[in-house]
Amino acid sequence: MGKTHAIAVMVAAILAALALAACGGDDGGGSEDEDQITEAIEKSATEADASACTEFQTQNFVEQTSGGTGEEAVERCREGQQEEPLAESVDVSDIEIDGDSASAAAALNGGFIDGQSLELGLAKEDGQWKLDELVGFAEFDRAKYVDSIVQGIGEETGGAQEIQTCVRQAIEEVSDAQLQATFLENDDAVFERSLAPCFEGQQG
Repeated sequence: MGKTHAIAVMVAAILAALALAACGGDDGGGSEDEDQITEAIEKSATEADASACTEFQTQNFVEQTSGGTGEEAVERCREGQQEEPLAESVDVSDIEIDGDSASAAAALNGGFIDGQSLELGLAKEDGQWKLDELVGFAEFDRAKYVDSIVQGIGEETGGAQEIQTCVRQAIEEVSDAQLQATFLENDDAVFERSLAPCFEGQQG
């Protein structure tokens, strides 16, 4: 179990960091609701402030993006939120509001998943708009996503080039849908299966 567990822990850490970056920007709208939606997205993505996990994100969102439940999910979010911000800036567009629900698109610039565009669902709780759901990719840049994963694993393994090469080759066999699920659903099972051979001989 040691080797498989080590892979799972490593990938989970990377995916958690990725997931917490799914937000932020400036829509340039005019309404108070649009401004508040933009603020919630921007602060969640670009500021290292643990308060965002409750002030600008619903319980549903932190559970989806952290892979935990209840207070554990909030604590995981707070730990991740206090790391270096994962986006330098975010462009928010396509804000649509329907009562206490809303949707928006967020294109991330710089950081760990630079170049990805995401679809977000938001909810209004006690007068405050919050991120409620990571719906999917508005635009998916496979090459950049793979580069981010390989780079992250390289950092976790001390830059071992043979592991990074193996990981990149293994991911080529993974479909776009499976890759997106690793982010949207915290599904690291495909990585455990596909990447296990790359870590043979590593301590776990």
